[in-house]
Amino acid sequence: MAETEALCYHCLKMQPVKKFLSYNGRIYKFGKIPVCNDCLNNLFEDYVVAYKGDYKQAIRRLCMNFDLYYSDGIYVSSIRNGEFSLNEYIKKLNINPNKNRTFDTSLKEGINFISGEFVSTAGADGKGKASLQQKLARDLQDTPPDVIKRWGVGYQPVDYETLENHYSYLKKANPHCDSNQEIFINDLCILKMQQQRATREGKIDDLIKLTDAYRKTFSQAGLKTSQDSDSSEDDCWGEWIRRVEEYTPADYYRNKELFKDADGVKDYFSRFVLRPLKNLITGQDERDKEFSVPEDGE
Repeated sequence: MAETEALCYHCLKMQPVKKFLSYNGRIYKFGKIPVCNDCLNNLFEDYVVAYKGDYKQAIRRLCMNFDLYYSDGIYVSSIRNGEFSLNEYIKKLNINPNKNRTFDTSLKEGINFISGEFVSTAGADGKGKASLQQKLARDLQDTPPDVIKRWGVGYQPVDYETLENHYSYLKKANPHCDSNQEIFINDLCILKMQQQRATREGKIDDLIKLTDAYRKTFSQAGLKTSQDSDSSEDDCWGEWIRRVEEYTPADYYRNKELFKDADGVKDYFSRFVLRPLKNLITGQDERDKEFSVPEDGE
């Protein structure tokens, strides 16, 4: 076998080593995922179809297959131009602080994948502590079912609260967002929740990366942080009338001369344009009735 080639265990063809993505887990000592990049992307697309377009579920299933670390934060930060990039996701697994994290790490973190069950927190002797699933079940009794339905199972009550609060904030600031922006809003809420979790756990490096991912995603989504106060598309007819009458009389008057020069343009033109021009041409000394110095100097 040439040093620059390796066997893809999926298509069973010799492929250049550069077509295999790096791997830092414990299973494949080759240092690469033993499936070429093309086949790996095809497998991922098969999972996307199998899970009816759910990219998160698809990447979770792929991570389970190849002992790769899964994180919602890495998933969101791997979205480019509104599309998830599998290559970008796996590349992020090879840099700190994700390097050497595996699917076992994800399980220890208690992330829900396929079965919806949680990792047990019982000690080595199997005594004393209740399972995380039982604990969360008790804590989630006060969480509305529609909230769990929106975000899925597997989060703690404080996480659901963060998700809902940030969702309400973004929706209030962007009441007319389209379907694509709605997807960005959901991803931003998850990133915000991950930021809060990293803050609670004192993971400063994770917090910095999540903050950067949030900023980039927000910028890409084209969202606003507050609703424009001067937006007129939702104004009622009465508000329009108020604005018009603030600057221009809208009532009908029988005396047509009453507001003939309501904005004062005619008076200004007569006093400061026609009067000086008339003095210049005729030699007269007509002075303005307000801004003038009398003959006696008083």
